[in-house]
Amino acid sequence: MFFNRLLLEGFYIPENLSEACDKRIKEFLTGRYCAVSAMKLLCGIRYKQPGYGPDQEPIWPKGITGSISHTSEYCVAIACNNPNAIVGIDIENWLPNNVAKNISEQIVLKGELEFIECFDSYEQFVTVVFSAKEAIYKAILSRVKRFINFSEVQLSFCNEDQLRFNLLEPLQSQFPDLSEITVYWKKHHKFVECLAVVI
Repeated sequence: MFFNRLLLEGFYIPENLSEACDKRIKEFLTGRYCAVSAMKLLCGIRYKQPGYGPDQEPIWPKGITGSISHTSEYCVAIACNNPNAIVGIDIENWLPNNVAKNISEQIVLKGELEFIECFDSYEQFVTVVFSAKEAIYKAILSRVKRFINFSEVQLSFCNEDQLRFNLLEPLQSQFPDLSEITVYWKKHHKFVECLAVVI
């Protein structure tokens, strides 16, 4: 079985996940497998799996930064060895219309509503903005070391594969030399994939 093989190959489950449900453990191991695969593709050598931080964030080997995301069916990981770059990746299943409407006020700023026309539907718009902001959060978490509110970045541009977000306060004060973050997005049949890159 795939997951038993991963454990035999040296993958492990952190102590604070030892009592987690089987689904959560499988998601965790799959994510770490993807991360190790990404690092091997990047560097040509096999690293151990990334560690597990206090905010459930992956702790990457020295000289590498990366990100992991998964849904109930899919998993992705990215690794980068540019010392000046940070990356965040997120995948989200397309939200049903009723869910998108229920959570939109927590995610979407009024100034972002003008970009609805860039998307096929309202629920697609909310899903993409949510996923993009999650990708940004993952990218910069290691530098800000705090919870980031969805209202701290605002969508300012969109096209068929790229989004740009302006930084708002209090986040802007922590990145005085950074005015915006680019997020690359790709539409899949069941989910959206977003990649935030900060250099």
